[in-house]
Amino acid sequence: MMKNFRAIIFLSFSLLGCGYEPLINQNFINVNTISYEGSIPFLIRTELGNLEINASSNKNLILKNYQIKERKIYGGSSIRALQGELKGEMMISISNPSGIINKKLTVIRNFSVSELNPLAENQTIKSLEESIQKELIQQIIFEVRLIEM
Repeated sequence: MMKNFRAIIFLSFSLLGCGYEPLINQNFINVNTISYEGSIPFLIRTELGNLEINASSNKNLILKNYQIKERKIYGGSSIRALQGELKGEMMISISNPSGIINKKLTVIRNFSVSELNPLAENQTIKSLEESIQKELIQQIIFEVRLIEM
């Protein structure tokens, strides 16, 4: 009986001490409105549009200047590209009563260019662009939640 009591007390203190929290709703973002510039891709618009927003919040999120840049890295005995680099960039502005916070989000992905099939290389680039856009969505959610703290 006493061992069970001690085990329960130890377990409750360890849970309180390690910062245990119930799961937070992952489909929620604490902003009043989300505004998009014309350069923002459809995937980012739909994913952020699916999130629940808080109409009583005093924060506004503005997404702008989305760009994907491709760069080839040359080297070796033959003069051809060995690797490629895709860089996705986006500016976000979070406005609240205390001011406006501007952040530039960047995601970089590398890929091999030694493909003999250019269609396969194009498909690789498309899948990497989608991966970059999903990572930018996660960074946006992280930045907004970081400001809440």
